[in-house]
Amino acid sequence: MTEQTRRTAPLARLARAVAADIGRAQNGMTELSAALQGQFNPPLNTGLNPAEWRAQHRSGHPPRIDADPELRAFILDRIGSQTYDQIVSAVRATFPAERWVSRSSISRWWRRFNRAAPYTSTG
Repeated sequence: MTEQTRRTAPLARLARAVAADIGRAQNGMTELSAALQGQFNPPLNTGLNPAEWRAQHRSGHPPRIDADPELRAFILDRIGSQTYDQIVSAVRATFPAERWVSRSSISRWWRRFNRAAPYTSTG
């Protein structure tokens, strides 16, 4: 064996080992890519705006007025012309006991309803 061959032999072995490691890494990446193909494609836009999403995922239950469209329409029809006490009396005269609401619940709902409604100028 010549002197040059003796010096380059370890480098050649090292180069072959590195090439083998690179080949194994490339094969592993190809296998991993094939295994994961199509499994992690979440939709970027679900079509639901953030406010709707939060409304659907709120803890607790919605206010009785929001959950009952007929009661809601009844209260909205009277809210501008009657006091809360008059509305409570009208609700008790019109609806069965399981659909009654209190004066404070009407007040809380109305404040929240006005805060959520967009402001429109009259002039």
